[in-house]
This record gives sequence, structure tokens and C-alpha cells, in this order.
Amino acid sequence: MNNVNGDLNQNPPIIIGVMGMTGSGKSTFIKSITNDPNIIIGGSLQSCTREIVPSCIQIDGLTVQLVDTPGFDDTDRDDVDILEDIAAWLGPQAEYQVKLAGLIYLHRITEPRMGGNAKRNLSMMQSLVGDDNMQNVVLVTSRWEELPNKAEGERRQKELKDPNGFWGEMIKHKARIARHNGTPESALGIVRGIMTVAPVFLQMQQELRQGMSVKDTSAGKDLLAHLQRQISQLNAKLQYMENQIRQSSEENEQLRQRYEEFSQQVKAKEQTQAKMMQGGMDRIMSRVADFEKRCARKSRCILM
Repeated sequence: MNNVNGDLNQNPPIIIGVMGMTGSGKSTFIKSITNDPNIIIGGSLQSCTREIVPSCIQIDGLTVQLVDTPGFDDTDRDDVDILEDIAAWLGPQAEYQVKLAGLIYLHRITEPRMGGNAKRNLSMMQSLVGDDNMQNVVLVTSRWEELPNKAEGERRQKELKDPNGFWGEMIKHKARIARHNGTPESALGIVRGIMTVAPVFLQMQQELRQGMSVKDTSAGKDLLAHLQRQISQLNAKLQYMENQIRQSSEENEQLRQRYEEFSQQVKAKEQTQAKMMQGGMDRIMSRVADFEKRCARKSRCILM
């Protein structure tokens, strides 16, 4: 695989992935440090990061690659496409013995509760990284500058950090936590903190190096289990609605429309599940080629 920073064996870059839900501030975080003109910042919860994008920067004389990744709640693409993109990024890095310094996971502190999409994003991140590599993860609460009540933010972060909270198990495995207040200085401090950690092969990298297909990796199994749960839940709703329609003495157009909507959702989820099961190295290699082209276009580094 080509690399924008020269010979990987002689001068490997410090590679840091940036993950999180749509709207958590991934692109804003990276752009605040790099001023990369190619990064698009969205003003809504519509996904702007549609592909894995590396941004190169020089920090303290060291080459750093910050890699923006789409969330597993993308508004335009299914989760299988996103996971295959991540595999296309991680696999060749492992093949060339390139380890990751770590991963920054952003979570909006403005969110009053952990919703289903947030839980799925967090679960997928854990499956990609693996418990043994959690010391290379920084869990970052973002958008503090937008929070009118800082005490409420403190309460939410305390809940996340609790041993029984959503971050508890990861903290137990040495994941670190940080806050991002939206300033370049705040983002740069978080990046500098992860630059000092010994790089590792993430769990998915290790699995791909062993010759596993994407569907057989821990992240792939996690995604398939999630899809099956969604299909089962939707089918249960359909069964209930079928009973309602049969028992109704009057034509209920609204109920029939909802039934049709759920039916279409089931078909879409089943198609996504089938695509995941089919795998296909041709799709992965096509994504690898696309990623190489994007890297080739980003050959300049910004000096800090």
C-alpha cells in the first residue's frame, strides 16, 4: 500500500483514528488542528464524513495522521459499507506492519441519554479495538462549549465513567478519558496525549492478518448480531400489526401504511445482512484502492 509519508519501515507516521456518532464533532476536531480545506463540517446530524479520510500534520517534529471515520449511524450508507471501509483501511496497514497509536472516540456531552445509535457505535468501536488495546483509546466528551448547564454535563460524565456505566468496562481495561471544549488547543492536547502511547495492532487488524473475512471478525459478528436483533424486532412489530389489521372491523389506512413501512425496513435489513454474509474480497480491494488514491492526494503535512 502506498503511504503519503514515505517509507513506513524507516519513518512510520503516528496514526490516530477518530470515531464517534454523526454530530459528535469528529471532522471539526480534526479540522481545528489541521485546517485541512478538504474537511467538510456539517451543521446538522446529516452525515458529512462518507469515507475514511486521512489528514496529515507535523506535531513537535513528528508526522501524525488523523483519520476521520464515518459513524455507524450514517444517514446515507449502511453499516456493512462502513465496516468494509474500515477493514480496507486497517487491513493493509497491518500488512505493512503499521500499528495505530490509538483511537479517539468522541461522545456529545449535550446528549441527555445514551440512545440506540450511540450504544451501537460504542459497541462497534470496542469490537474493532479489543479489550487488550483499550490503553490506546481516549474517550472524549465533546461540545462542552454548547452546554448551558455545566453541572448537568458533570453528572452525565460521571454516569458514563461509573463502573456500571457505558464506559465503565473500557476504563477498567485502561481506556483514558478527556474533555474537548471546541478549541484547537483542547484538541491538540488530546492528540499529544495519545502520541506518547506505544502503538498497537487493533483487534480487527489482528483478525484480518489471520486471514479472517470481515464477517468473521469480532466487529463483523457484532454487526450481524445487531442486524438480526433489528430484523427480529421488526418482524415482531409486523406480527402485532397483522393481528390488529385482522381484528379491525374497519379499514385502517394509517395502520396499513405503517405496516408497509416496517415491511420495507425488514427487506432492507435482510439485504444488508445478506451482503455482509456474502463478503467478497473484490469489494474490499476496491475500497483499498480508493483509500490509496485519497492518501496520494494528501501528501502535504502542516507544521505545528
